[in-house]
This record gives sequence, structure tokens and C-alpha cells, in this order.
Amino acid sequence: MAQKIYVVEGRKFRTEADYQNALKDQQVIENLRVQTKKMSLADQKKLLEVIRSGRCRFHSILGQDYMEELSEDIQRQEGKVPETSPAKGHFLDCL
Repeated sequence: MAQKIYVVEGRKFRTEADYQNALKDQQVIENLRVQTKKMSLADQKKLLEVIRSGRCRFHSILGQDYMEELSEDIQRQEGKVPETSPAKGHFLDCL
């Protein structure tokens, strides 16, 4: 019998529970993306620190993906990462 594979934002999950956690994370992340568009750079940095500290917890790999996305966005705003970074093309494809 074939095992069912669940996919959220390009990430595969093997169990229904992992998939449900990813869906919850996806909703939180979408809300954060909307909010960060309105935030100052300083507030974005504070949010990143909150996420890194564990005060804002995710329950799937999508949280790590978002943390990397936010970090790269901050670096780009600071002029530290070129707009078309070949090493991180996966993020640029999402924009």
C-alpha cells in the first residue's frame, strides 16, 4: 500500500499530524508576511529575534523556512544580499 504524501509550500509531510501542523504554521506565516510588509526594518529585526529566541514557535519546517526568508529580506533591505542571489534562489522565486 502506498503511503500518502502531503505537501504544503513545496515541503512534503508523511503524516496527517505533521501536515496539520504545517497548515497551521502556513496560516501564521501568511499573517506575518502581511504584517511585515507594513513594519519598519527595526521592527522586522525584532520579530526575527523573537522567532530565533523561541518565544514565537512553529511546529513544522515551514517556520525555519520563514525565519530564513525574513532574515534574507532584512539583509536585502540593508544592502547585504544582492537582489538575485543564486545561492538563495528558492526564496527569490517565492516573491
